[in-house]
Amino acid sequence: MGRRRLVKTLSTLGVSGAALATGQIDEIATAAADDTDDVVRTHSYQHTNHEAVTNGAMPEREAKFYKIPRDQWIRTETAYDAARRVRERIGEIPSVSVTPDVNSPDYGETVICVTQTVVKSVTEDGDKVTKRRPSVSPEEVKRRTPATASGVVEHDGRAHRVEDIPVAFEKKTEIQTEVYSSLYRPVPAGCRIMCGDLEVGTIGSPAYDMDNTKPGWLTASHVFNRENGIKVHQPYVCCETGIGKSTKHTDEGNGDIAFFASDGNKRKYDLADKRENNYMGWPVNGTVAEDRLKDMASNSQTAARQGATTGRATFDLIKYNADAGIITGTNSGDKGGDSGGPWYQYDVENDHILMLGVHGGHHGPNNGRKSTATSIVHAEQELNIVV
Repeated sequence: MGRRRLVKTLSTLGVSGAALATGQIDEIATAAADDTDDVVRTHSYQHTNHEAVTNGAMPEREAKFYKIPRDQWIRTETAYDAARRVRERIGEIPSVSVTPDVNSPDYGETVICVTQTVVKSVTEDGDKVTKRRPSVSPEEVKRRTPATASGVVEHDGRAHRVEDIPVAFEKKTEIQTEVYSSLYRPVPAGCRIMCGDLEVGTIGSPAYDMDNTKPGWLTASHVFNRENGIKVHQPYVCCETGIGKSTKHTDEGNGDIAFFASDGNKRKYDLADKRENNYMGWPVNGTVAEDRLKDMASNSQTAARQGATTGRATFDLIKYNADAGIITGTNSGDKGGDSGGPWYQYDVENDHILMLGVHGGHHGPNNGRKSTATSIVHAEQELNIVV
């Protein structure tokens, strides 16, 4: 049999286009072996040069194949075809997914699940705040959802149709826990901010711009993509949540810290606590001096940090680079949205905190992960601000 005809024959036997695109036609044909009761499927794409890949080479791969019974293939593929038809009828709605559930344990048969997800943010105390409202109401999605659907696939030149596949609509609430993502007015250190429509971060510290005589806050420079003029919102981008605009930042290689000016008297020299407009009652009373940073790092002394997503954690300082202003600590946890958060030391005797730095990120494997920050000392020198 010619190669072109072989490819066409394999396609009619249910071999996917992705499998055929691997070019491994002979291997697929061998797997098929004239067995029309089974259908060849792609199992995986695996390295053929794995050792070289581990040393930095570009991966070279080959597909691995397996077979499933034809009846099982028909049941699966007709369900996916039915789901495609349901999606076309409902329309593209970001909050809605259409998923085939083949042999569903919940329904006892194959069913097409139309699921609308409402995302909510939940603080650790259980206070719920809706983050995203669906663009199309659940009632409208349910109205567009058919009671049943059909799916069709072809195998060996014959069409296989499955009719009356049930379609079920459900509304799901997805819980996303964020500890310090509430609205705060005035705005303290350690709470969530959003810059423009994309970047999410944490306020590191209230500060003051000596050049422009403007109040504002510090956060990580990469949260602004190292740009000035970026609008900042707290906690989310919507109507009246704007609190300032980025005006100063360090360039790459010179720390990771930025300043954004305040639109008014909205700052609070305190640390955010859980729930809206709640504060720790720990005044931000200045910064840790460079000598102290050196000594803390030399003796692996304890510090703390706060991120809008991860929350509050303690860790040991282990390094301080005075030239670049980079502080390194042991692993303290790090999730998306923590960038820019405060590193600080709590003074028990005086019941206040002293700022050490602004969180930049982490590096290294999980079992040896290290956290890094740019020191407030460096920020004051490079940006001419004061905390």
